[in-house]
Amino acid sequence: MVPSRRMSNRKRNEPFKESEGPSPNCSSIEEQFENLAQAFRTMPVGLISFDRDLRFLCANEQVPAFLGVPIEDLIGKTVREAIPGMAAFFERTYRPVFEDGNLALQVEVHGSDLGHSDPEACWLVSRLPVHGADGTVIGANTVVQDISELAQKRKAMEARLDFEQMVAEISGTMAGLPADAIDGALSQALGQLGLFVGAGRALISEVTEQSQFRITHSWSATGIEAMLVGSVWAAMAPGILKTLLNGKTFCVSRPEEIAALPDEDFAVDKRSLREAGTTAHLSIPIKIGGQVIGVLSFGVLSGPHLWPSPIVDRLKVLAEVFGNAFTRRDSERKIRSTQNEFEALNNRLLAETSYLEKDAEETGDYEELVGSSKAIRHVLHEVEQVAPTDASILILGETGTGKELIARTLHRMSSRSDRPMVRVNCATLPATLIESELFGHERGAFTGAVKRKVGRFEVADGGTIFLDEIGDLPLDLQSKLLRVLQEGEFERLGSTATITVDVRVIAATNRNLIEAIDEGSFRADLYYRLHVVPIEMPPLRDRRDDIPLLVWHFVRRHQLRMHKTIRRIPNDITKAMLHYDWPGNVRELANVVERAVILTRGDTLMVDESFTRGLLPAPLEPKPQDLRGVEREHIIEVLERCGWKVKGRDNAAERLGLNPSTLRARMKKLGIERP
Repeated sequence: MVPSRRMSNRKRNEPFKESEGPSPNCSSIEEQFENLAQAFRTMPVGLISFDRDLRFLCANEQVPAFLGVPIEDLIGKTVREAIPGMAAFFERTYRPVFEDGNLALQVEVHGSDLGHSDPEACWLVSRLPVHGADGTVIGANTVVQDISELAQKRKAMEARLDFEQMVAEISGTMAGLPADAIDGALSQALGQLGLFVGAGRALISEVTEQSQFRITHSWSATGIEAMLVGSVWAAMAPGILKTLLNGKTFCVSRPEEIAALPDEDFAVDKRSLREAGTTAHLSIPIKIGGQVIGVLSFGVLSGPHLWPSPIVDRLKVLAEVFGNAFTRRDSERKIRSTQNEFEALNNRLLAETSYLEKDAEETGDYEELVGSSKAIRHVLHEVEQVAPTDASILILGETGTGKELIARTLHRMSSRSDRPMVRVNCATLPATLIESELFGHERGAFTGAVKRKVGRFEVADGGTIFLDEIGDLPLDLQSKLLRVLQEGEFERLGSTATITVDVRVIAATNRNLIEAIDEGSFRADLYYRLHVVPIEMPPLRDRRDDIPLLVWHFVRRHQLRMHKTIRRIPNDITKAMLHYDWPGNVRELANVVERAVILTRGDTLMVDESFTRGLLPAPLEPKPQDLRGVEREHIIEVLERCGWKVKGRDNAAERLGLNPSTLRARMKKLGIERP
């Protein structure tokens, strides 16, 4: 029989602080306890008997390992008296047993639930109600089985499955990305991997022409200083560098392994790792065609850390994925660089002519502001007042409201109208190229810079530069832009010569820059420098009086191109357009009218039935009241507004503040499918 202790008759008659005393049916509970002890005599399980007041009546020698309290400090006492810190847990757990005596309930209890010294410990607790002669529950017997090892294996398996899923998601994402998005995806993937493996720092480095490693992507855990992107670490770790260039993985799991590295090869490396606080390290070479082109590295700063072979193997697969992404990115950059060189202008005059021709092609019929509503008249009044000045202007408004048209009108009405207005879309230019586009570069400034390039600020000298989507300008370039605004000076990439320009800056954005400042993605000083004269473009839903005028404007423009004559627009179409909210604003209206003109066969504007249904406001449906329904409805609404784009520019994931992979997972969970 399992050794056990029970409450003596003397002890049973003693008074207790939180109860009138043990139940008179204690003997029945103890008898069942003895039966349990006999049944489990060969198994290392804990056995406990309680009365309805949760008083310990019996316990075997396995119980102290579970509760952390000697048996003699338990028998005869209630849970609140013996282990007050666990009282709430026990009372909550045993309430169903006493309320429904027909159930033999099991629960998985973790050390963290009990405030146990080992929070990772885990037990399976079976609670067996004991009935009295009248059928009422007089107490409960408990069987406690230690399943810590099983729980740890299960946890490790779940972590392995999570890692495999993450590897698959990263691989799938990298395979379908355009070159301009690869660097951002690499940074995100690096952070995911660093968190998963428990590293303090994670790096992706590339091999330079001098066979050194230069950091291209850097991540660090909260509170740890990150390694500087662009820095070369060959001098700090020549032994590790040599190992990686030979195509071998470098791995140490504890400080003792670092100290045991041979001094003749790793003396400098050991000192660098020690100074960086590294206690474990893993570096995997990134190879393409057998040639090492980079390295994926992880540094642990918090004691020993094992690197399981399955994890290292999957990281090697990811290193290969990263290598392919590097190659594709660099190839596309070279192609783009070659194309840019063929199109490059020999001097500022040719560059200016090219921009003027491009502007003429892009503006076309958009040069005229159409509308007579109060909202648009207010905007035009502001334009007339500020256009003759050289003040910086910030145009605010939703996508498609005509911010660029206002910028062109401002330029055309200014004293700079005989000079070009150069347009720069800060959202479409890659972060790695935007500085070169804005300020130019010298030959040899970076790989692929075979000729000098005139930047757009130089082309706009004496004229106007329009910085569209200024909220997407990389933070590291905002300080350089601020210098141009304040002093009219900058340097080309690869040059120390200062260039002075006289440029009026007009910026536009659909983002809330105040929120961006709070988030740290936009400089406050740049905002206030641009915000000298703000002009806010109203959305189309706030200027519905202009919709009929805009419809006829677009009809006339498209019918000429399509050799049609339209003299009438049905009232039901006009009414539908007036009641529609136009989330895409004027740009969406232009597309709607163009399609209608294409469908028209006579002189009356025609719209097919399905398209008309899309314009009419949808009938109100009862909104879901549960949280799942509300979340599903909101995600569908955002997806529809974004054309069901999960990633890419102006995508639903970005609007919802989620990663594309997370959004896809929620769509699958909520049963959301694209119609």
